[in-house]
Amino acid sequence: MRLCASKRKNGGDKFSYEILSMLYNTDKIESGDYILLDAHLTNNMYIKTTIGIYSDLVRNQIASLPRYCDFRGEFLLAMRNVAESMEFSYLLNKNKIVYPFSHVVRSRAASTMIETHSLLDLMSSKNFDTSELGKAIVLFKLADIVAMLSNTINTWTREITERDYSCPVISLALEKKLIKFSDFERASTENLKEKLSPVSEVIEDELDKAILSMKEFAENSR
Repeated sequence: MRLCASKRKNGGDKFSYEILSMLYNTDKIESGDYILLDAHLTNNMYIKTTIGIYSDLVRNQIASLPRYCDFRGEFLLAMRNVAESMEFSYLLNKNKIVYPFSHVVRSRAASTMIETHSLLDLMSSKNFDTSELGKAIVLFKLADIVAMLSNTINTWTREITERDYSCPVISLALEKKLIKFSDFERASTENLKEKLSPVSEVIEDELDKAILSMKEFAENSR
């Protein structure tokens, strides 16, 4: 998948979309066929270094794992999911928009990369039964949601300070009518934190539900 170059309007966008494009096109990084979206960045030291490091990681480290070929397709898909999750957050903040809480949780979960790292573990496992892969993938995705919600509990005050429109707490606060959309841009940080404090307990409840769902799935999959 190649990202549309017409979306890139300034230097920050160019760098962001180049990095996202690398993740979306991990297969081309692996084969050495990756081509920059913007040819003008070919000699940019930051981009060259990033591609060099990522290329070495994929081609010389990950691709050399014993069972890389067995799970290559799932790994490439997981990397595209990570890129999509990162792009989702990037666009929400760029365009200053907010999505419903449930959609934000699902869309941001892949950025924790638990599924990706778990697949790397499987690539190093000689005993894993590939017939269990489907169940394992679902479990990994549930773990991504758990990690994402857990991280939100610990980081939401910082995300409010940074005016992060992809923060699930904002979505939940809007749905519960604790704040108005305009408050997020105009209200002081301290005022926002005070108004949003009740949402922390709701996030913890959502985390408990996600953990329970993960446990039930694991037990039913035995």
